[in-house]
Amino acid sequence: MRTSTQLPRHLTLAYALLIAYACLHPFTGWRPSGLPLFDFLHAPWPKYYKVEDIVLNVLGFLPFGFVLAAAWPVRWHAAAVIVLSTLAGAALSLSLECAQNFLPTRVASNVDLGANIGGALLGAIAGATLGRRVFDARGWLQQWHQQRVLEGHIGDVGVVMPDAVDGQAASLGGRETREVGVRVRGDGARLDVTQVGDLELQV
Repeated sequence: MRTSTQLPRHLTLAYALLIAYACLHPFTGWRPSGLPLFDFLHAPWPKYYKVEDIVLNVLGFLPFGFVLAAAWPVRWHAAAVIVLSTLAGAALSLSLECAQNFLPTRVASNVDLGANIGGALLGAIAGATLGRRVFDARGWLQQWHQQRVLEGHIGDVGVVMPDAVDGQAASLGGRETREVGVRVRGDGARLDVTQVGDLELQV
């Protein structure tokens, strides 16, 4: 089984940034809380809590564990993939919980940390068993990727952040486009040149 696209890695990075945004928004009012950084780890079980919050914290990290498990080299043993993906999820969650100590609108919680780690573990198990099939070079997702998405990193970025690519295309869409001609590189390769406004595209 082989993976020829970097999409799992790109999805992992994008999802980690999304988690960070959700945990640290609105990014204002940063100040020390006066408590030890890891004090929340020793807090007792909260007297009041909502099961929905725990479920959401589990679900929030489940996709992260899934795509990260699929991003590791396929020759690695599934157990190693699960352990590393879970540890990565734990490190991400712990970092964000510590950062929340400096935000007055956020509360660092060991319950949230445990739920996040549990979600990363469940996602890693699913990713180690099913994720590689989903992103396999001969799987349905890769076939769709080859037919619908540009090759290379730019195509994967378009899948992860379509608005950014659409915005770039829109910024070029209103400019005058004309065929310039054919150029020959030093190695003899012929390039079709199209000019969009002041930008020249070589194909």
